[in-house]
Amino acid sequence: MESEEMVDLKRANQVRDRYEDRLRRLPDVVGVGIGGDPDDAKIIVLVKKTTQQLVRSMPKNLDGVPVELVETGVIEPK
Repeated sequence: MESEEMVDLKRANQVRDRYEDRLRRLPDVVGVGIGGDPDDAKIIVLVKKTTQQLVRSMPKNLDGVPVELVETGVIEPK
């Protein structure tokens, strides 16, 4: 099993910034952010609905930063 390295918030933000446009182009993605602890951060990809196609197309990590899918439904401004 591959060991996971802890990722700090600064590095997670840099990687998110690098890949955000690409992630937002995937079907049903409504947002991209950062989550986790400051010393163990991850990229959070918000999606309308989690589908098998989306799970298969989503990387498990980007440049060593873990990626997590979170189903939110449709997000509308108020």
